[in-house]
Amino acid sequence: MFRLVAVLVLALSWASPAWAQRYPLDLDYAWAPFIEFDAQGAKFHLWYNENKGQHLTLIYREATNPTSDQAWSDEQVLMTGPAIGTTVVDEGVAGPERFKRAVYWAGEGRKRGLYLQTSSDGKDWNFTTSNPILARTDDIVDLWKDPRTGTYGLFIKHMVNDKRETMLSHSSDFVKWSKPVTVFQSDSHDQGVTEFYGVACCLLRDNILVGFLRILRSDIDQGIGYTVLTWSRDGYYWERSREPFMMGCPAGFDAAHAWYTVLPSTTAPFTYPIPRTSRGIRSATGPQLLR
Repeated sequence: MFRLVAVLVLALSWASPAWAQRYPLDLDYAWAPFIEFDAQGAKFHLWYNENKGQHLTLIYREATNPTSDQAWSDEQVLMTGPAIGTTVVDEGVAGPERFKRAVYWAGEGRKRGLYLQTSSDGKDWNFTTSNPILARTDDIVDLWKDPRTGTYGLFIKHMVNDKRETMLSHSSDFVKWSKPVTVFQSDSHDQGVTEFYGVACCLLRDNILVGFLRILRSDIDQGIGYTVLTWSRDGYYWERSREPFMMGCPAGFDAAHAWYTVLPSTTAPFTYPIPRTSRGIRSATGPQLLR
């Protein structure tokens, strides 16, 4: 197993990440991390996926001071098996369903597909159903909640003619979900082979939802990824920029991919875009805290 480093970045303004001060957080082949500030507990929660031998695991850690690697608790394995998904919605109200997450399950004992889980503390998770909530899904899912309406959303990556597109489903109660519709696919204005790896969502700015759309250009080198902005007034119809909001730096840790993977509630004192980076078979994650 490769020993890789995740860089925890505390940005002191909305300036470019290049201006940020970086703090190392040593992780083993970690990816898709999700970090959030818990105002009730005055601490930071961190969830991420990690390969442990032949099994993909969900890891949990917490800290009161995220800028110090030593301040983070030891790894706590929450789930072992071929399950992918770390994005969490924190309802902010104590109870058995305070934390919610979506997970793509591909293991034994359950049908392959997309499931939902709830938790009172972010550590012990319970499946909400015995069968997948949606029949047509893929492994990359982004759960979010519209702070204006309370509506839940799921961005779902899926394959169409060997190209990655992104669908969207909604729910008013976290139980019944709408039929997914395609919201991001390549068109005549895109260059080369443009694919879509889901959306880190959402920030609320001037009553507009703002997300971070992950782009893959599989026709460049061995594949490069970058992030563009996307926005919506109602959470159903989305527009996107064609210009990169964040790209990797040549010869840097994010040279191949620079993707935002999560954005927690806009009510937190910080937001946390987290780039996922990779080069060849090696990959690393670089969480950023942007104030």
